[in-house]
Amino acid sequence: MHAPPKPNFAASPAPASLHSPEQIAEHLAQLLERAQQQWQAIAELSHRQQAALRAADHAALGKLIDEQQRIAPELRRIEQSRRELTVQAQRMLPALRSMPQPKLSQIAQALGPQHAALAQRAQALRALATHASQQLAALRLATSSLAVHVETVIRQVSQALSADGTYTRRGDVRSSAPALAIDLST
Repeated sequence: MHAPPKPNFAASPAPASLHSPEQIAEHLAQLLERAQQQWQAIAELSHRQQAALRAADHAALGKLIDEQQRIAPELRRIEQSRRELTVQAQRMLPALRSMPQPKLSQIAQALGPQHAALAQRAQALRALATHASQQLAALRLATSSLAVHVETVIRQVSQALSADGTYTRRGDVRSSAPALAIDLST
C-alpha cells in the first residue's frame, strides 16, 4: 500500500515576502509541485477505491477514504497559497492586473517566455485535478448506486419474510405477525 506524500510546509516562502518576478516564479514552481503530488495521490487512491469497490472490500474502502481525508487539509493549504500568490502576482505583474482571478498558467505566462515550463506544468496540473475530480464523482455515484441496490435487496428479503408483506410510510416492512424463522444450520 503506497502512502500519499507528506506535506512539505517548509517548501513555500510566505507569499507576503515575494518582491520580484523571480520569487513569484519560484513560489509558483513549489506550489505546482505540492499540488501535483497531492492530486496524484488522490488519483491513485481513487483507482484503489475502484478496485476495492469492485471487490466489495469494505475494510479497504474505509482505509482508502481515511487516506483521502488526510490529503484534504493539504489541498486546502495549497488553495490558500494559490490565492495569496495570485494577489501578489497581480500587484507585481501588470499583465494580470485586469484579470479578476488569474489562473496559475496565466501567472506563469505573465512571468515571461523564460517560464514557459511553469505554464505547461500548470496546465498539466489542471488536467490532473480535473481527471481526479471526475474519478471521485464517478466513485460517489457508484457508491450511492450500490447503497441503494443493497437497501432494495434488504427490503425485498424483509418483505418476503414478513407475514403481511406491506411497507410503512418510512419504507420499513410492516409485520403484524412474527417473521418466519429460517434454519441455516444445514
